[in-house]
Amino acid sequence: MKIITLLFIAFTAILPASCRNGKKSPDREVTMVVVKISDGDTFHGRADGTTYKIRLQGIDAPERGQDFSNKSKDLLGELCSYGPVKVKLLSKDRYGRWVSDVYNNKGQFINEVMVAEGMAWHFKRYSSDRKLDRLEQLAKQEKKGLWSFDNPIPPWEYRNLKKSK
Repeated sequence: MKIITLLFIAFTAILPASCRNGKKSPDREVTMVVVKISDGDTFHGRADGTTYKIRLQGIDAPERGQDFSNKSKDLLGELCSYGPVKVKLLSKDRYGRWVSDVYNNKGQFINEVMVAEGMAWHFKRYSSDRKLDRLEQLAKQEKKGLWSFDNPIPPWEYRNLKKSK
C-alpha cells in the first residue's frame, strides 16, 4: 500500500498543474481552419477531422442584440481570415467550449486585439491578465469601439438582464 501511495504522489508531482485540477488538460497547440464565427469571442474550427468550439480566453464580447455585437463578430472573422489559426487549448468551460489563446497567421494574438480595438471587455471574473487590463484601459481612453459610448453595458450584465425578463 505504501508503494502505491508513493507512486501516486510521485506521479501527481510530475504532472503539469493544468492536469491536476480536474477541469483542465495539458495545454496543447492545434492549428485549425476557422469554419464559423459565432460572436466576438467564440468560433468553430476544424483540425484533423475534428471540429472544436473555441472560446477566447480572458475576454467577453458583446452579446447578440447589444451595441457592437456585429462589429465585434466581424472583427473576429477578419482576424481569423488570414489562413489557419494557432489555438492554445487551455481548458473546457461548462458549455464544452475550449477556452483558448488564439494567434492568426500574421502572428497577432487575437484575444488581445479584440480588447485593444474596443470590441470586447477584459473578462476580469476569469482573467487577471495585466496586459488585457491595460489594453482595455487604453481602448477606453481612446474611446475605441464599444468605448465610444459613455456607459456600455458589459455582456455579463446584459445576460443577467435578459434572464430576469
